[in-house]
Amino acid sequence: MGNTSVLPPLAKQARISGDVVIDKTGSVVEMKGVSGAPPLIPAALAAVRTLRYEPTYLDDEPIDIQFILIVRFELQELVPLKSKAMIERSEIMTTATRFAKSQKRVMPEPVWINNILFLTDFSPTSNSALRHALSVARRFEAKVYVTHVVEPPLAAPLAAAFYDTKSARKDAEKKFNALLSAGKLNDVLHEIILAEGSLWAVVEKIIAEKKIDLILVGSHGRKGFRKMMLGSVAEAIYRKATCPVLTIGPENSANPESEMRPRRILLATDLRDEAHCASDYAIAMAERHAAELIVLHVIEDEVSDFGRAEQQRLASLARMEGLVPPETLLASKPTMVVARGCAADEIGEMARKYGADLIVIGVRGGKRMAGHLPSTVAYQVLCQALCPVLTVPAEFHG
Repeated sequence: MGNTSVLPPLAKQARISGDVVIDKTGSVVEMKGVSGAPPLIPAALAAVRTLRYEPTYLDDEPIDIQFILIVRFELQELVPLKSKAMIERSEIMTTATRFAKSQKRVMPEPVWINNILFLTDFSPTSNSALRHALSVARRFEAKVYVTHVVEPPLAAPLAAAFYDTKSARKDAEKKFNALLSAGKLNDVLHEIILAEGSLWAVVEKIIAEKKIDLILVGSHGRKGFRKMMLGSVAEAIYRKATCPVLTIGPENSANPESEMRPRRILLATDLRDEAHCASDYAIAMAERHAAELIVLHVIEDEVSDFGRAEQQRLASLARMEGLVPPETLLASKPTMVVARGCAADEIGEMARKYGADLIVIGVRGGKRMAGHLPSTVAYQVLCQALCPVLTVPAEFHG
């Protein structure tokens, strides 16, 4: 028999870890905060310096990055130490600060909601949404304008349209009387509005006259042909509104608290909100309610190269970190999540995973008729969301 040593598995491995700094060319320039077996550190440093990476880009410019690198040594019988460098986890460090400074981000203004426009069609969906409207009103001590719009039938003879509208108005008056008799509005400031005409024309007028800060509506989540013919009230509103819209979707099953108190807010961002309207609103809401903030960006591009995919992830994390001003007084450090896949599906999945009770999404206004083009990401999200969805227009300046 030879003089071969037999070592237990744990004795055959050793690890050295530390923070690695990579410059704009992809070269390792420094390894700091090194920990592990002292005799192996020089060999680990030598191994690390032989590595080379593809440069990481932010806004099409190469940047320095810093991440955690672990070097694992495997000891083999009668053979000198052999090293293998393995990236077990990485996290962006310095680029986030650099991006935040370049954006000169300032603290978002506090959220104030004084006037709420609640749209109802008296359906079970609307009745459920009313509880959320009252919850928000109590929290902010706001006034609720409970509104129903009687729209004339399309493509109907004038006489038939007159009688249908008259009948619909009488029916709405009865339902409003029943709502008032039930006493559901007794503990909040409120006003009943029963109007006739085109939905958006009426809503636009109320927004201006009543200085509306928030619109709240329930959505039936119509899809396909039915949605194309009837349109989606929620989508029509949040596409045109100049103030945030809180939508209660068909899958929302949670009963709101007496006063709105979100504990976990999911901000879904495509990182193209140059005015930071949605992110500022989400941050301000999280700060006001001492809620946990989860920031999510979904990359929909399919990338087969791991190095390129990692560059995208790191660059996205840097931009996401830059959304939150350093001096923001949040209850806890925001959780940054970069996912890859279908945006609507990933937003819904992450909302469920983190137990979000409010999803915030930025939307861009448009003149197109809602429902006549493929569903937007926001509409797909609210159709499946288990919690309310708050859409914030790109031009909103609270």
